[in-house]
Amino acid sequence: MAISRARLEGLSPPQPAEASGNERRSPGLGEPVEYGGELTSNRGSPDRPPTVLLSYRTEDTRGQFTGSAIQRLRTVFSGMDDAAVRHAFAALEEAPEFLFDSVHQVKMPRWSSGGVAMLGDAAWCPNLYSGMGATSTLRGGAELGRALLESPDDLDAALAVWESRLRPFIRKHQRAARLKQQMFVPSSRPVEALRSVVLRLACTARERRLAKARATASARTRDRCAAGRRA
Repeated sequence: MAISRARLEGLSPPQPAEASGNERRSPGLGEPVEYGGELTSNRGSPDRPPTVLLSYRTEDTRGQFTGSAIQRLRTVFSGMDDAAVRHAFAALEEAPEFLFDSVHQVKMPRWSSGGVAMLGDAAWCPNLYSGMGATSTLRGGAELGRALLESPDDLDAALAVWESRLRPFIRKHQRAARLKQQMFVPSSRPVEALRSVVLRLACTARERRLAKARATASARTRDRCAAGRRA
């Protein structure tokens, strides 16, 4: 099962609009080809507009790269009648370039052969849902340097130690990525329902923490005011 994605950078935020009243749902979930779509974005920064990522599951990875990528995305996300989605597709039509690719996880039995070693995404790409691409690459390089310093005269030994130290860390985050991707592109209706429950619980817990913090701050303010009046 592969996941296709489109990444559009430099997207201007949509203008505020009244809610349409249409239900927002995962497009095509349960369909035989594409399902479990999700649109996510970051907020950008003063010198960089937001980025939008559209991703969905598919049974036919090769088939996603035939015809118009934009039209395919419009079809997959046709069930999401949302102002942000409409704005993203309007900007996509005008974008000079965007990335449309499939998401995979790289697994290799060995990361080195003779005097050649592979690092980073080329060797163990945990995929974008792990959020650990840069971290794992930096750690891989640091661990390799450490092993070479410890065995400067025995390259084979250094590479063997490097892999033995690093593989548990990489395996952990590769497994975590498979779980995390369910939050973006759930693999079934039951998983989608579970995701909704988890998100609702997380939002409720956050709201309670914020309410408690506001109540505590308000109580402290009242106490300070009362102490000031007594003084």
